[in-house]
Amino acid sequence: MDKLHYFSCDTKGMEPPSRFTCPFRYVPHPLAVAAARQVRDYLATQPQWRDELSRGKMMGVLVTRDTAGRLAFLAAFSGTLAGANVHPYFVPPVYDILSSESEFRRGEQVITAINRRIDALSSSPQLLDLKERMERHRASQGAREREWEERMAAAKCERDSLRAAGPLDAEREASLVKQSQWFKAEFKRIKRDGMAQAELIAARVARLECEIDALKQERKRKSEWLQRRLFELFVVVNARGERDDLLRIFERAHHRLPPAGAGECCAPRLLQYAFLNGLKPLCMAEFWVGDGGAGHEVRRDGNFYPACDSKCRPILNFMLQGLDVDAPYGLDDASSALRIIARDEWLLVVDKPAGLLSVPGRLTNASVTQLLAARGIEALPVHRLDMDTSGLLVLATTPQVQRLLQRQFETRRVTKVYEALVRGIIPDDEGRIDLPLAPDFDNRPLQRVDREHGLPSLTHYRVLERRDNLTRLELRPLTGRTHQLRLHCATALDAPIVGDLLYGNRPTPEPSTAPIPETPTGAAIPSRLCLHARELSLIHPITRLPLHFTSPVPF
Repeated sequence: MDKLHYFSCDTKGMEPPSRFTCPFRYVPHPLAVAAARQVRDYLATQPQWRDELSRGKMMGVLVTRDTAGRLAFLAAFSGTLAGANVHPYFVPPVYDILSSESEFRRGEQVITAINRRIDALSSSPQLLDLKERMERHRASQGAREREWEERMAAAKCERDSLRAAGPLDAEREASLVKQSQWFKAEFKRIKRDGMAQAELIAARVARLECEIDALKQERKRKSEWLQRRLFELFVVVNARGERDDLLRIFERAHHRLPPAGAGECCAPRLLQYAFLNGLKPLCMAEFWVGDGGAGHEVRRDGNFYPACDSKCRPILNFMLQGLDVDAPYGLDDASSALRIIARDEWLLVVDKPAGLLSVPGRLTNASVTQLLAARGIEALPVHRLDMDTSGLLVLATTPQVQRLLQRQFETRRVTKVYEALVRGIIPDDEGRIDLPLAPDFDNRPLQRVDREHGLPSLTHYRVLERRDNLTRLELRPLTGRTHQLRLHCATALDAPIVGDLLYGNRPTPEPSTAPIPETPTGAAIPSRLCLHARELSLIHPITRLPLHFTSPVPF
């Protein structure tokens, strides 16, 4: 197993975790951090990749043991590196689409040949000459018709003048009528002859373009087949030794084709190699190397990130079957910590703990509404908090009240105040952030700054305290975009919220020597996202009385 690398640092005291990393919500284990650091050291010895890596690349490591029980790790990169899928230091792809012997590459060659035939026919001298003749004919025909219309108008003007000058005898009047009829008939003939000539040229063009259209249809059929075939060729294996292809995996999960690039990320590559070579995964992490680059404004060099939802979640849900996987952080504790702080016959307000969904997700029912239902309380969501965000959440008891409350949120008559702990010292005591946000479709559920297509998002911030390279902020969102506060802190302030695994996770410190950082109040920094919905003010939808709720900040 030439892809297995041994730690160059002392791993004494770094005990592997009892359960494998949950790839979608994790704090990187010290062993994974050490492996990532060693991968970065290796990359520094490869100057031929420096420019490409400086533009940004996702890397991954998977910690395991060799047959003798020694700790080791595997490394992977997402997509391609230097135009190739295979490099000696890294595990191979699940399926190498770039191999000259691959079925996909042969299919691409067939489509490329069709494209060449289409291009040759589209640029053939005969077709280009006919199209040029058609343009010349349209121009000359238009000029001839305009000229004839002018002659007809002049003749009519002359006839009108003769009639206005005095009565005409019958013979003269008949002559004028005959002249008018002749002009009209001749104009119709000119238009008819021009149309017939145009149709003749168009028919000759159509005969040539018919072959082009047939080739385009053939290309479409072959492309669609090749796309489906590609995902059939991506066969992954899970911890039980079961195999399945991406086409069936995504059809079961989402009833659609996999997105482009599915199966080419780090996590599937690492797990595939481990399972095929009899290695037991101990922990895994993915980290970013290089600049954020266009479309990745929140990616930071050296930071660790979870696996993406759109491409990886269905694949990893299959591959991890049979492996003891760590539960997402805080889920069990969050379920038992849900607290109702106000309730009447129309609405209720709860204090949602971090780690609990507001409403059921696609893959779990662990949510505020589900837990309330288990207590016999049927409630309808009015707004939402991110799973990692804690604090005040309003729910309605009827659809009518739900609509009334939602209207208050939509018209910005609800005042929301959050508190956050961010990394770094914010110099200004207060300020306003205005950034257009849009979904990052390639990295769901992430959002991104998009100045062309994004929707406006506004946040007012005020510094509450500064200490030990941490700042405590009061945040007042004036809009309600997804991940607005998290993205505003990470980008506009360059101060990611502590515990934010999506937008600002900083590299874990040296496991054996680094002190535990502290909050401004002197307590150890929690591993949760330090964002809390602290205050909420609104008008009761039925009594019309003002309501104000507060929740103590838990960090």
